[in-house]
Amino acid sequence: MSDQELALESTGCLVSYSSCGHEDVAASKNIIDGSRGTFWATTGLYPHSFIITFPKTITLNSITIRSYCVRSMLIEKCSGDLSSGFETLQNLDILLTDLHHQVTKVDLDATTAKHLRFTIKNGFQEFCAIYKVEVSGKRS
Repeated sequence: MSDQELALESTGCLVSYSSCGHEDVAASKNIIDGSRGTFWATTGLYPHSFIITFPKTITLNSITIRSYCVRSMLIEKCSGDLSSGFETLQNLDILLTDLHHQVTKVDLDATTAKHLRFTIKNGFQEFCAIYKVEVSGKRS
């Protein structure tokens, strides 16, 4: 069976935590709404984080992040039902792009998770945006 896009609100995935939202914390669901035209914007003062929770444990093979003005990010996973005890998956230093989305792909060795935490450690400007997080893998 081929990999599926798992980080979608339509499949029961949700953003269970976000540290901020430019106008409304509910805007964080834009990260998983399936549209590349919507986004979640941070406020000033880093770090900022959000947690994506899947309905069941998944096996993930890659994560693609579409962002703007993110300088560095930490990606962590948790396999338990509660979103605690996270383990580091990847520390990213992301290059600045000229008026385009930053597209950052992280390939993983088939790891399991129920929750993914993304921490934006700093940005190139006071504000940054996450347009989409795409998680490729299989439902366990």
